[in-house]
Amino acid sequence: MNDFLEATPSTAKGPYMMLGAGQLCAAVSKEGDEQAGWQYRFSVFRMDASSGSVEQRFAPSDIFDFVKLARVLAYAIADDGCLSRDLRDDLRRLSASLDDMLPADQHAL
Repeated sequence: MNDFLEATPSTAKGPYMMLGAGQLCAAVSKEGDEQAGWQYRFSVFRMDASSGSVEQRFAPSDIFDFVKLARVLAYAIADDGCLSRDLRDDLRRLSASLDDMLPADQHAL
């Protein structure tokens, strides 16, 4: 018998969405309901595409991917529509500002 599977509640679910930029990925969870409100949380990790291994150690060269990932996170969470209009507008502006800050050769994900 697998203790982990036994201890895991049947209501457990995976991430609401997975986003990525370069080798960086973010697993985004969304909890709550329409009455109480929604809470978004995310964790960031590096994934090696060839081996599938993940880690949370980063290098200075990852900073451009962090900015790209922040841009994508801001846009995707704002686009989901479960936040206040003001916060969605702020996140959309942040996404556009981050896009403007990236060098031209860093725009592609």
